[in-house]
Amino acid sequence: MANEMKFKRYEVKFKINRSQYEKIQDELREHMTPDKHGRSTIFSLYFDTSDYRLIRRSMEHPDYKEKLRLRSYGLVSQEQPVFLELKKKYDKVVYKRRIEMTEPEAVEFCRRASGEQYTAWNHRQESYSDRQIKKEIRYALQFYPSLKPRILLSYEREAWYEKGNHDFRITFDQNLLWRETDLDLHTGVFGKHIIPEDEIIMEVKTGMGIPLWLTQILTREKIYKTSFSKYATAYRQKVVAEMAEKAFEATVEQLLEEHAAPSQKTAMSFEEGRRTREKNHRRRNHLIGGRKYA
Repeated sequence: MANEMKFKRYEVKFKINRSQYEKIQDELREHMTPDKHGRSTIFSLYFDTSDYRLIRRSMEHPDYKEKLRLRSYGLVSQEQPVFLELKKKYDKVVYKRRIEMTEPEAVEFCRRASGEQYTAWNHRQESYSDRQIKKEIRYALQFYPSLKPRILLSYEREAWYEKGNHDFRITFDQNLLWRETDLDLHTGVFGKHIIPEDEIIMEVKTGMGIPLWLTQILTREKIYKTSFSKYATAYRQKVVAEMAEKAFEATVEQLLEEHAAPSQKTAMSFEEGRRTREKNHRRRNHLIGGRKYA
C-alpha cells in the first residue's frame, strides 16, 4: 500500500492521424526508447459529483482545477495494484498525487475517507508522505458532495522515454473508449468511442521544455498542440446523448397527444361549435330586440 508517488510537470497534447503517427515513430528511435512493457491498456475511473461539478468546472478552463480517479494498467484482479490519483493543474503545470493499493482497498478507502471512520481505519505504519497524500484525497472526497465513480475511460497507450532522461516522455493513446456501466477495473474493454478510430492522442510530458529535434518534427509534419481532455470529451458526448434522448421523448409525447384521442378532439370541436351558435343566436336576438323597442 505504500509506493506513493508525486509528479510535477507540463503536459502538451496533439491530435494526429495514422500517417503522422507512422512518420513520428520512424524518427523517435533515434532519440527515445520504448517503454519495456510495450503497448498497455489503461483504465481510468473518474470520480465526480452527481451534477458533474469537477468536469464542468474543468471545461471552463480555470487557473486551478482537479480530478480524482482510480487508474490501472491493464485488467486487474482483486490482489493486483491500482493507483488512486488526485490530479491538479494550476497555471498550466500538472501536479499529481497518487497511492498504490488494490482495487478493494481503494474502494474501502474512499468509502471511509468521505466519513468519520477514516481515523480509526488509518494505518499508523504509513510514511508521512503517504499520509499527506491520503489527507489531500480525503479532503477532496469530503469537500465535494456525492463524489463517486461516474465514468470509466479505457485506451491503449504506447510510451517512449528520452534516452538518458526518463523525465521526458511521449505517449500515444488510441482506441479511446468510455462508458457509464460496469464501473470497475476488471470487467473488460468496451464502450463508446471518444474520438474517431483513426485518430491518436500524442502527449508530451516534460519537466522543462520540448527538445529542438521534436520541435522540428512537429513543424515539418504540421502537428499543432491542442486542448483535449478525454474525460471532458466523454462528458460532452454523454450530455449530447441525453439531450437527444429528451428531444426524442418530447417529440414522441407530442405525436401521441396529437393522435391519441381524435374522438375527444371531435367532441371538443362540436361543443365549441354549439357554443358559438348559441352566442350568435343571443347576439341576433339582442339586435332584433333593440330595433323592436327603439
